[in-house]
Amino acid sequence: MRDRLTDRFEVSRGLYAKVAFVALGALSLIVLTGAGVRLTGSGLGCPDWPKCYGGSVPPLDTHAVIEYGNRVLTGFVGIAVISASVLAWFRKPFRGHLALFGALLPLGVIGQAILGGLVVRYHLAPGLVMSHFILSMLLLDASFALAWCARYEPWERRRSSDRLGVWTVRALIPLGQLTILAGTIATAFGLATIAVWLLLRRPGGDRRAVRPLTAVIGLLALQGVVGGLQWALKLPGELVWLHVALAIVTWLAMLWTVAAAGRLEPRRVGAEPVETSPAATPPATAVPQI
Repeated sequence: MRDRLTDRFEVSRGLYAKVAFVALGALSLIVLTGAGVRLTGSGLGCPDWPKCYGGSVPPLDTHAVIEYGNRVLTGFVGIAVISASVLAWFRKPFRGHLALFGALLPLGVIGQAILGGLVVRYHLAPGLVMSHFILSMLLLDASFALAWCARYEPWERRRSSDRLGVWTVRALIPLGQLTILAGTIATAFGLATIAVWLLLRRPGGDRRAVRPLTAVIGLLALQGVVGGLQWALKLPGELVWLHVALAIVTWLAMLWTVAAAGRLEPRRVGAEPVETSPAATPPATAVPQI
């Protein structure tokens, strides 16, 4: 059945990559607007759900407009993620892992909608608010994986032989997650990031992840400056929102770093070198580093 449909309707690799990046942008934006709702105290601007004060148009009240605007944006997000999910089956060439990542996005958005309704129903219960945020970050993870994998075919990027470098980059992910959720080990995460940056730049290291990791370090430094201003100015809402925005961008840069570090070459257990004559050796092919 899928073959019959895809014979009639095909999506090019480039077009699908654009759809995936639109979905990533939409999911990033909804996290920002959700933070805006929270910081302006508009979470209960519409006391009922999905309508607002029983109508399809919110009253002319700031909190109601902010809250309802966030809900309307959720509709655009739904269109974007459903498009990414459905079109994965029509992409040429078809890739099963893209279909899997794409399927996770609408499921996550449905989960967000349900949690959003529960947050309103139970008057911003802290556990539900935190669950809503955690699900948002998991959706960002899945959408970034979809966008990155849609950009490249599996064989296009060479695998890395720098096992130490790749694994230390990957180890930053749980530290980053704890920093976002708890905010208590920001200094440790920053120092660990600098240490990994230095490790990647050692002689013989694979430096593909240096550029995105440099961006992470710069963003962490900027967050530190903003955090200091927040403390000095007694947490003004605008700076808190900027801090949240920087946290989202930093997390996306961290995911970029892990993706740029690449997959590892498989270990060759018990392999012995095989002598070949010069005539039997194929010419070396330069592999571009992306």
